[in-house]
Amino acid sequence: MSRLLEFKAGKCERRGETAFVDPLPGRGLIFLEQQDGLLHFCYKDLTTSIVDDLIVFPGDASFTPTSRARVYVLQFSSSDARHFFWMQDVSSEKDEQNVRRVNALIEDPEQEFVDVEMADQPPAYAAGSSSQQQSSDETRGDVPFTSDQLSRLQHILASARGTSAASAAPSLLLSDVLAPPLSLNESIVESLYSFLPPSLPSTSENVRRILESSELKRAIRGLDMAFINAPGALAPMCEGLGLGGESALSAQTFVEAVKKQAEEGMEGRARMETD
Repeated sequence: MSRLLEFKAGKCERRGETAFVDPLPGRGLIFLEQQDGLLHFCYKDLTTSIVDDLIVFPGDASFTPTSRARVYVLQFSSSDARHFFWMQDVSSEKDEQNVRRVNALIEDPEQEFVDVEMADQPPAYAAGSSSQQQSSDETRGDVPFTSDQLSRLQHILASARGTSAASAAPSLLLSDVLAPPLSLNESIVESLYSFLPPSLPSTSENVRRILESSELKRAIRGLDMAFINAPGALAPMCEGLGLGGESALSAQTFVEAVKKQAEEGMEGRARMETD
């Protein structure tokens, strides 16, 4: 697993059902890693060493500022999930850079930079002295790959992909099944209205636009990569969809499970109509 970016940050907690969030005490670390073709957005509590690991598909999330200074939210377009964090560096000068890099990695994890930061320094609960800021600045910096390192890394990745493809070529890809243009009748389109973001009107035009969007294509490619490079890694997602963990073994098993679930649903509705 390769670490792509890291910086000090703490968690925030929503104040009941309100729109207010409160920073929680305690030191933490946000870091992004790539494993088996998947991007992991991780938060580590430096007191308990507990790590929250979120898999992020390309284009499915954004890391943006809130109305409160130095508080940011990771929000997903495919769900209502939101995770709030507050920056803990003494200086705020790298906040924008870190946020920009998080979003760049979400769009394309193959970024050619590594961000290194010492995680054992105290957080910025209040503005520090100039000496504290200087010390903090000295403990972090950007360490770019050399051209030779990049060349070797690209060669290793290309070799790994070639070996994987040769040894286990998938019989089915989601990107093949869901390749636009999709032939959908209006009843199927209308059944997808409930999956539209709340901000979009429930229209067939919006459904078709999303189905043909570049963001969805990137997310589907991310799923294909997970099925190929890490069979079973998406079991929690599949179980959450009611498909069973075994459906995460490949795109083929996933599609078969979706088909079976749809057929069972149709049979159930037919029995209800005849009763």
